[in-house]
Amino acid sequence: LAETNSVITRDQIPLINQLAGIAKGADGKPLVSPELSQVVNLPSRSDGTDANVQLRGVGPAAWDLRQNLKIVQGRRFGSGLRELVVGQGAMKQFVGLEVGKQLKLAHQQWTVVGEFASNDSHDSELWADAEVLASTYNRKSFQSVTARLDGKNGFKQLKDALAADPQLKLDVMTTRDYYTKQSEGLTKLI
Repeated sequence: LAETNSVITRDQIPLINQLAGIAKGADGKPLVSPELSQVVNLPSRSDGTDANVQLRGVGPAAWDLRQNLKIVQGRRFGSGLRELVVGQGAMKQFVGLEVGKQLKLAHQQWTVVGEFASNDSHDSELWADAEVLASTYNRKSFQSVTARLDGKNGFKQLKDALAADPQLKLDVMTTRDYYTKQSEGLTKLI
């Protein structure tokens, strides 16, 4: 079960937004972020050779969904722009990710406009607008949807709503369960 192997089509997003169990923001919109992941190669600080880094495309609600994530330098990327925010871990590991720097990804110029700290796995990622990332890499679908649950019964409500909708054959799990499953695979590998 890996996020990179998942497919959530664009026509499923409005259906997901309407499901029971998902919290709404102050604006009344569901707190949902359709996301995609693109692996890119950047030169590492340790030896200058190219290494993989995850470039995550996120929706506008991503900031509200991950309240532990804070911009520590610069600003958030602008909607519809080829701008990146960089996790502190990625900035320490890769060359050329300082705020204000430009880099070429998929033959396009991108500008690093911010640095963030999340104190979790996102610290090793680069973030961009999901729609811009999708168009740059010609991606037609998303790989995950992150949502805030509505209260303590939100997860059960969401799981039941997904099970009842034949158009949404999707797995639902908490963030904690997802990362626990990921680390189990790592433990077995070691």
